[in-house]
Amino acid sequence: MKVNLMYLKLYLLVIIFTASSYAQDLIGVIDLNNGRRANVIMQKSDNTDIHCIEYKSKKKFVIPADKVNSIEFIYEYNFDNLCNEINFNNEVFINFENEMKKYSNFMFVNNNLLNYFYHYLDYVLLSDRFEDSLINYIDILKSSSVSSINAKGLHYECMYRIKIHEFDKAQEIIENILNEVDKIYYQALIFNEQKKFKDAMHTVTQMIINHPNDSSWLPPTELLAAKIYLGLGLTNSAINTMKQIKNIYNGTITAKVAREVSDLLE
Repeated sequence: MKVNLMYLKLYLLVIIFTASSYAQDLIGVIDLNNGRRANVIMQKSDNTDIHCIEYKSKKKFVIPADKVNSIEFIYEYNFDNLCNEINFNNEVFINFENEMKKYSNFMFVNNNLLNYFYHYLDYVLLSDRFEDSLINYIDILKSSSVSSINAKGLHYECMYRIKIHEFDKAQEIIENILNEVDKIYYQALIFNEQKKFKDAMHTVTQMIINHPNDSSWLPPTELLAAKIYLGLGLTNSAINTMKQIKNIYNGTITAKVAREVSDLLE
C-alpha cells in the first residue's frame, strides 16, 4: 500500500468514514499557499474551487484553487508497481485508466499523482489508444495556472490535434512554442500523419543528429522513426529500431509501446 508514514494516522482515521458514506471521494492533504494544511476528503473540483469535507467534523467547505499549493493524495493503488510492469495488457491498462479517472479533475494543481497522469497520457498518445475523455483531460491541464502543467496541456493538445489530423489547429499551437526541439518533433509527427514519410524521416534524422543529448525528446523521436520505417515498408529496420528502444529506454512508456508494436510485427 502506497501510504506515506506521516499520513498513516490520517488514513486510518478516515478509512471507515469514507468506506461508508463517501466511498467514491478522495482522501488527501491539501497544502495551502499561506502555509496551512487541510486534511480532507475531496468530493469534486471545477478547475476554480475544490469542494471538500473536513475529516474530523464532516463539515463541508470550498477551497479556491488559487489558494492551493499542492495536494498529497492518500491512495491504495500501487502506481509504482504499474510503472514497473513490462507490458500493459488490457486488464492492467483498464485498471490504470480507471484509477486515473478518479483523480483527473484535480490535475490542474501540483499533486503527487501528476507524473503518473502524464505517464497515462503519454501511453495513450504514443500507442494511439484514444478514448473519448482525452480532450477533457487535456483541457484540465491547460486550465492550470501552474506554468509547467499548462505547458504539458499544450503539448498533449498538439499531439492530439496531429493524431486526429487537425493540422491547422496543431500549427497554431506550434507557432507559440519557443523550444526549437519541440517544433521539430511536432513537424515530424505531422509529416508522418500526412504519409510524407521521406520528409518525416529527414526531419527525425536531423533532430537526432542536432539534439543527441535531449533526453526528453529522444525516446519518442526514435519511436517515431520506427513508425516511419513501417510507413516506408522497411519492416526489418522498424523492428531493429524498436529493439534498440526497448534495450536503451527499458522501463519507460516509450519502451512499453515499442515492445507492443514489435510483438505484433514479429
